[in-house]
Amino acid sequence: MRMKQKTRIIIILLTLMVVSFICLMVPIILGIRMEVFVYSLLGLIALGLILSYLAEKTKNKILQKISFIFSIPLSIIHLILSLGIPTGVLLFNAVILFIVSFGIPLLIMTQIETLFNFGLKRATMYFCCISFASILSVYLSKYLLKFILKVSPVTMDTYAEKPQNKYLKELTSVFYQKNNIIFLIYACYFVYLGIMSFFKIQYGQPLLSAETDTAILQSFLVFIAFTNMIIKSKDIKLAPQTILYLYAKIILGEELKDKNNPSKDTIDNND
Repeated sequence: MRMKQKTRIIIILLTLMVVSFICLMVPIILGIRMEVFVYSLLGLIALGLILSYLAEKTKNKILQKISFIFSIPLSIIHLILSLGIPTGVLLFNAVILFIVSFGIPLLIMTQIETLFNFGLKRATMYFCCISFASILSVYLSKYLLKFILKVSPVTMDTYAEKPQNKYLKELTSVFYQKNNIIFLIYACYFVYLGIMSFFKIQYGQPLLSAETDTAILQSFLVFIAFTNMIIKSKDIKLAPQTILYLYAKIILGEELKDKNNPSKDTIDNND
């Protein structure tokens, strides 16, 4: 059976994302400290530019050969960074999305606790914040996306004239759609709860702490309940005009004119 074009595209996309993520993790995989990697990279770039300038000016063959040798690792690093940019931008913007969606309920809960001193446990705060963060990131995704595009250093409007930034902005807009965010949240819960369950069954101990694991599990149940409630709300057949008419009849205790009675028509239409 031939593989469908959409399936092939998804496989290629996932492969690119994995390769891009691995490229971002190269310093960690090699056990190189990030500051050492950055300083070494800047030094290598500076040295390569100086050698290239001198070789171009002097036309010295030895310098040209040395410059060519230095250009090889620089080309490899440039390729690695180019492959890592798309996934890096998505991860960076995901962090901003998490900070905003988690920070809003955290700020509200902290202020409420400070003002009224309910004595909320830390696990309760985690539960409320994670639950609201999951819901806000999905059902306010349109507004959060606009916020990310404006404040994120890699997609802000200041750099909109750059062609690469234009595509990075478009990539973020396409990726962080409502249904995609729902899938990502389910995937994150799935991974965490899977690992948590393994630790609980295998070692008889929590992944983080008993209270935190419970808070995350309960927040997942709240998210499932809320998303299903929103889905099912589309199937509700609610006739506000009919209900208002019946309320008026009950409260006023008198018959209203038939021309103002929409209940019969509504019931007939539903039938």
